[in-house]
Amino acid sequence: MKILIATGIYPPDIGGPAQYARGVEEAWKKQGHEVTVLAFSAVCRTGALSWKLPTGIRHLCYFFCVLSSLRGVDFVFSPDTFSAVLPALLASKLCGKRIIVRTGGDFLWEQYVERTGDLVLLRNFYGNTNYETDTKVRKETRLKRLSMKEWLVFRLVRFLFRNADAIIFSTAWQRNIFERPYRLDLKKCFIVENYYEGKAHATPIIQIHPNMPNKKEAIVEKELSYKLGSVFFDVHNESGRFCRERQYADLLAHKLQEKGLHFIRELPITVAGRKSNFADFVVENRIIVEVKAVPFIGKEEYYQVMRYLEAMDLELGLVVNFSNRYLKPHRVLNPKYSKRKCDPNIPNASEYAEWQKNYLVNSGVNSDSSGRSKVFVGGVRDLKWKNMPRLKEAFERVQNKGLPVQLQWETGSRAQFLSDIQSSYAVILASLGDISPHTILEAIQFGKPFILTRETGLYDKLKGIGVWVNPEDVSDIAEKILWLADERNYEQQKKKVEAFSFTHSYEEIANEILEVFHKRI
Repeated sequence: MKILIATGIYPPDIGGPAQYARGVEEAWKKQGHEVTVLAFSAVCRTGALSWKLPTGIRHLCYFFCVLSSLRGVDFVFSPDTFSAVLPALLASKLCGKRIIVRTGGDFLWEQYVERTGDLVLLRNFYGNTNYETDTKVRKETRLKRLSMKEWLVFRLVRFLFRNADAIIFSTAWQRNIFERPYRLDLKKCFIVENYYEGKAHATPIIQIHPNMPNKKEAIVEKELSYKLGSVFFDVHNESGRFCRERQYADLLAHKLQEKGLHFIRELPITVAGRKSNFADFVVENRIIVEVKAVPFIGKEEYYQVMRYLEAMDLELGLVVNFSNRYLKPHRVLNPKYSKRKCDPNIPNASEYAEWQKNYLVNSGVNSDSSGRSKVFVGGVRDLKWKNMPRLKEAFERVQNKGLPVQLQWETGSRAQFLSDIQSSYAVILASLGDISPHTILEAIQFGKPFILTRETGLYDKLKGIGVWVNPEDVSDIAEKILWLADERNYEQQKKKVEAFSFTHSYEEIANEILEVFHKRI
């Protein structure tokens, strides 16, 4: 069978759809199928002018790329609901090819909440659902308050769902929310759960210092990285995505001064005997920060920072692209670093086992036997729909009662985030809506108890092992943090998580998608 995967992003791009596309691609190839991947991001990067073209023109270019790739294709699969799928849908219909679309998050709701600050639950954005009876309740939706751009997105997604041959949801919860506003034909809607590798395959995510092989160490410049992460997000939230590099750098300098962080700006660096290179920022004489405002970060930016690190004999550099919709600082480590400073806040290998007892999940609890705070890890994006103000207020209430708890939500990279989860006490997400949060599945892989919003599609699967909160009720969130802080409750939840057994491989996902195809031909 010949299959075309039309995806918005694909590795080395970072994101769930990118990993999903590669996962099913590899699974189908192992089964002997002929698979072609056409990524919207890769097409846009082809040529010097592609990213500079208007949005509609880029989509038109992608449409012709899909059109030229459809010869002999049995069906098109798209793990995308906007950038790649609309051109792919039109091309498929023009050539009489079947197309299967997998939904992800809800871009429309996320965009509305970020624009307006209206902290509406995902299910109330379209209408209300009664949990006890699972019936629809009449209630004003926010659809009448959409901007012109958001209304266009809504109409395009409805068009997509009406014309796709099959629609795959990861949870029935999302399908039920979408059914009425998008006028879904349930006969062509299917549930294929997300990938979950299981605890048996979870491997420790611990950074190994290049000059100390086989020795486990904490994350390089952990504390300072977190402080800088907070500053980066402040700059991004205040300035948006469409400023120039100089404007971002000016605001960043102001924010660093406010935080009391020492820095040198535009420091001349001698590379190959020439002082023609300038590091944007050197913070506390420990971390190089390069500010970018470009469509994507490539090898050139990586090698640039690596040259600076080697010239200054520093260990860590951060490349921050403020043009990204979701800010994701990139960490660059210097393998030739030789003068590591001793930081008493970072445990060495012999202390690492004790350090792992700390939590990582949006909140904290009683200190452990070592006297350290219990750290809760929450997430990496300070978006309004992530409900961070309420979460932070809940932590403050717990802390005001004298409990040494800590909320941690910034991180520098996915590898660091996984390392944080591994070393945490618990994980917490109190979002206004999370269809299938992979962070919770990763917490389960590492055997970590978790607190999760009731507004999620994972409730039915995980209701027996999770601690559940109403994201609109700060008191409820604070009470659940306190409850999980109790060692007896914590041990009880930990045993439930460790006993949880479920796996869903990409091989199984690929087979389920093929079953959907055969049902719809």
